[in-house]
Amino acid sequence: MQPISVIQMISRAHDQLRKSERKVADYVLAHPEEVIHMRIVDLAQEARVSEPTVVRFCRAIGANSFQAFKVGLAQYVAHHPAAEVRPIAEAPPNITLHGDISLLQQLSESLDEQLVTTIAGHIVRARRIIVAGGSSATLDAQRVLLDAGLPAVTFADLAQLRLEAPRLTALDILLVIEEPQLTPEFTDIATLARETGARVIVVGRAQTPLAEAADDLIPLAALASDELSFTALRLQQTAVIGLLGASLGKHIQSAI
Repeated sequence: MQPISVIQMISRAHDQLRKSERKVADYVLAHPEEVIHMRIVDLAQEARVSEPTVVRFCRAIGANSFQAFKVGLAQYVAHHPAAEVRPIAEAPPNITLHGDISLLQQLSESLDEQLVTTIAGHIVRARRIIVAGGSSATLDAQRVLLDAGLPAVTFADLAQLRLEAPRLTALDILLVIEEPQLTPEFTDIATLARETGARVIVVGRAQTPLAEAADDLIPLAALASDELSFTALRLQQTAVIGLLGASLGKHIQSAI
């Protein structure tokens, strides 16, 4: 999806959308900034439609996935002159959505697509995949894996993760979607998983204890201060998960 084109795509497709899909379109047009931070279940609830309707809406306007739609919408909000861009409460006071999108563009330029392809190959061959965390990005990752027909399960409870990690084997994968406030806990869990021979994949910042505990790291772009706002973190993770999902699909199709 091209930057700054999502709203135009919705407008052009609006009259051809189903009645339920138009509810989604109308909500997005009225609340673009809020939608950037929503999970698919949140948007469905706010628009008073089902989750499959949100998926159909995304496809109807030309987005390959909900993740791709949100990234395109975020780019639109950042660049559109009429958009009211607010500072993110969880971010340092000098960071706004404009800076977050700049990091997203930096990620696009620096991300090693071959690395993503290689990691997708490991995931496709795994016997079991545990996705660690309870964020919206974690749930997006689980949904992408399940849509690909892969044996994925998510644990948000740290105590449960500590119980499950030692039970992994060399045939399994622990996929960690970084949550900075939980880096010490996730690092301990990643270490437990590696001791069993399981492969640990992290989507997060480089040069952290968690990154060092990983077998494979998909690094996110960072500010000079090495700080990420909540929005920058989630947008980048969403983009990576979308790319990972596309790569998983290619691996699965090539195996048929």
